[in-house]
Amino acid sequence: MKQAMTDIFWANTELIVFLHVISAVIWVGGMIAMRFAAHQSFAHVENPIFRMERIAHALKRLFYIVIPFVIILIVTAVLMAVG
Repeated sequence: MKQAMTDIFWANTELIVFLHVISAVIWVGGMIAMRFAAHQSFAHVENPIFRMERIAHALKRLFYIVIPFVIILIVTAVLMAVG
């Protein structure tokens, strides 16, 4: 198993590193956008219960978008660690 992962890594080094970096950029970029853009708009909502519902809905949508990138990040990290 280890030898197969090592062979996969060395055959596709540039692609694996690219996917790893772009996945991290998309994940962190989404969190930064949520913190600095969405957080400011949620601060103007008067009702605290409605505010929490809106934040939960926005985070749910963000996580639906970034889950594939987090999985790619983990897989490429394992390949790079073993390779």
